Amino acid sequence: MGQERLRVAASGIGIIVVGATLFATLLSATPSALAETKLVDTTVVPLGDEGTDVVADSARGLAYVSVRNTDEVISVDLGSGSITDRHFFSDPAGLELSADGQYLYVALNSSTGIARVDLSDWTSTHVTLPDLGDPRTWDVIEIAPGVVLVSATPSTSGSSWIVRYNFATDESDIVASHRMIDTGPRFAIDPTHDYVYVGEGQSLYRLDLSTPLLDIVAEDQHGKLYGTQDVTVSPDGSYVVTSNGQQLDAPTLLEIGVFAPGIPLFSDSGSKLYSLYTNWRYETLVVSVNDPTTGQLIEQWEPYCGGISATRFTKAENSNDLLALVEDGLCMLDSTSVHERPLPAGGRFFDDDGIVHEPSIEAIAAVGITKGCNPPYQTAYCPHQPVTREQMAAFLVRALDLTDDGGGNSFVDDDGSIFESAIAKLAAAGVTKGCNPPLNTRFCPTDIVTRGQMAAFLVRALDYQAGGHDLFTDDDGSVFEEAIDRLGTRGVTKGCNPPANTRFCPDEPVTRAQMATFLRRALHLPLRDLPPRPETTDGQHLSLIDLARRVGCSRTNGEVCTLSNHPTNEFHVSTGWFAEEWSSKTSAEKAAFQSNKVRVEATFDGQPLNLVAWPFEVVDDVGFKTYTFQFPEWLDGDHLLELRFIDETDGYRWTVRSNLSTSGDGYVQTDEAYGLPRHGKSSTHISINH
Repeated sequence: MGQERLRVAASGIGIIVVGATLFATLLSATPSALAETKLVDTTVVPLGDEGTDVVADSARGLAYVSVRNTDEVISVDLGSGSITDRHFFSDPAGLELSADGQYLYVALNSSTGIARVDLSDWTSTHVTLPDLGDPRTWDVIEIAPGVVLVSATPSTSGSSWIVRYNFATDESDIVASHRMIDTGPRFAIDPTHDYVYVGEGQSLYRLDLSTPLLDIVAEDQHGKLYGTQDVTVSPDGSYVVTSNGQQLDAPTLLEIGVFAPGIPLFSDSGSKLYSLYTNWRYETLVVSVNDPTTGQLIEQWEPYCGGISATRFTKAENSNDLLALVEDGLCMLDSTSVHERPLPAGGRFFDDDGIVHEPSIEAIAAVGITKGCNPPYQTAYCPHQPVTREQMAAFLVRALDLTDDGGGNSFVDDDGSIFESAIAKLAAAGVTKGCNPPLNTRFCPTDIVTRGQMAAFLVRALDYQAGGHDLFTDDDGSVFEEAIDRLGTRGVTKGCNPPANTRFCPDEPVTRAQMATFLRRALHLPLRDLPPRPETTDGQHLSLIDLARRVGCSRTNGEVCTLSNHPTNEFHVSTGWFAEEWSSKTSAEKAAFQSNKVRVEATFDGQPLNLVAWPFEVVDDVGFKTYTFQFPEWLDGDHLLELRFIDETDGYRWTVRSNLSTSGDGYVQTDEAYGLPRHGKSSTHISINH
């Protein structure tokens, strides 16, 4: 095409465009990414105070919630989400619906007793149970028609009993081999009604309902099992799942696998296991949906329930509703209304646009686990680069908030590494021992981490215990097989050959993009919408100078300005302040502008353009910086030019985004350019003059 001259309408767009020799290869843009975690529609019913327990009465289309602080059992319509009734009970705690649906049992926490409510007219019978030895009744469960088990919160002596009560005979007796229970236990019953499981937070018991005193026929190591206050039993009765994600064999209570942690709940058919998890660190609720057979994560949901403190989780039988107690309300989740969250264009890194891992990259960046890969600018993430061992150390130390470096200098080969401190902290935490066993004096900081090694790092860092399902076909015989399977059953990995995901590719390098997703899943981080690139400025920060004045163009009316006093093979873009503004800037503001903390980045069809910065200048009290860049080779079709103006102190300031199409020998801007300071929106025609 020889040498051409580009023309730009200078009505505030702030680009100095000088003739361009077009070269290089244009890479096609990638499609927009969608969030992996899905949203679920919810209805939040304000209760006025924190609920203690919830049960669903599908036959009547109601949910019953006990609220201790207001001495109420509240009825909520499952269809409309409205409160239909409020019934007074003294300090109600645990709730249980009778098998025939006629009665509601209510544990009365301050009266050493229970109430049985006839749901046809809400008349109730109150029963005192002195055998409990404590005035704080906690939970109740029906084990036969009219026969219930009742537990209590421990007294000051640290113990309480489980009592069986028969409404027909008005008889009560102490059961479970007269075993003392250390914390306020909750019950779960086997579907066959042969056994009852008692979870008390740190221990789990299996009671035989066929024996006179409901003997304890299975027990974990007392005080060694955590997260058992919420327990659910599989529909076939073969195993139980605890709220810390352990899958326990029902006859022995020995671990046989793991699931995602959270309050567990099976679907009606048993084809799904839901786990409601409160992520306190990142203030979000997460529902993990697992395959109960393989243990693999099917999907994750992000319910918005107006609060994150989830205490109970249940399901309305043969209904779409999942019910969760959260802080001051009842959250009703519609399990059929789960949908993807589309993400807007944008993001803090320019080199991950459109890749499937971009939402995860944003998630770990939002909590400080990654800062980027191009300091001091930190505008790139380098998603396709493999993770090195020293980078892995930095990821995990930030993710786990590790602070103890054990005195530092753990290895002989990391001196001078910018990650030496992180490596020492990882070693002090026991996550790594080194790379040259048995001496383990070296860390090999620049070695590439394989996917199998990554699994071992994460399993040690997150203390995933032994066990798990054999999920993948290509890790047999690998020293990392157990760690890989544990990672898969926790939902941290899905595989490497979607959609089948029968393989893990343990010997392939793990990329930085993949690492972001692994960390996001492992830490239950909420998927973040991509931060939009700001499109306006308030005029108090970085703004474009009057470009026509800058280059001495004879046309300054903002229509068309032909620029010819610079090399004809480059574009130029300048940033700075107008004269009247530059004089008023503080020394600190001027210093920040002169440094790389204020800069411009450019992309063409999503691919970074190499910008060469000219020396900072002040001319007639106008401070500005100029950059030159060259377009990729000109091709037919539609294209996108973006200039991002960045102030690291305040984040992104704004973006000039221009949609271009080819017309004749040049590019024509086909839409408005957004993010133009002072001038709002403007339209620019770019053409080539011979």
